[in-house]
Amino acid sequence: MSETTRKPNFSPASKKTIEGESTRFFTFFNVILTLIGLTFLELILIILPFHEYVLLTGLIVLSIIKFGLVIWYFMHLRWDQIFLTALFMLGLILASGTVAALYLLFPAGESAANKEAPAAQSGAH
Repeated sequence: MSETTRKPNFSPASKKTIEGESTRFFTFFNVILTLIGLTFLELILIILPFHEYVLLTGLIVLSIIKFGLVIWYFMHLRWDQIFLTALFMLGLILASGTVAALYLLFPAGESAANKEAPAAQSGAH
């Protein structure tokens, strides 16, 4: 018996689909490489002796960029309807505003745990 190798018969529509999926794969792969590079930059920022404000600003900016890449590509906001993207952004803005308001209302330096900690340490000696 002879074995014959059959080539798949691709129609023009299926070739287009395969090329589209291949393009998406490489897009996701490039995004992953970018995220790895940004994470490496964050590690460099942490290891090297930078001023506190430079360090925090750099880390926040890199985190925002990474967050944007993840939601834009991996949550498929790029390919969703504009209404769904706007709805997601509205929720994100409301959540960010809530966190900012809570931070301003209850600063970390004035918490009850921070006020009691020095008193407990001085009483132990």
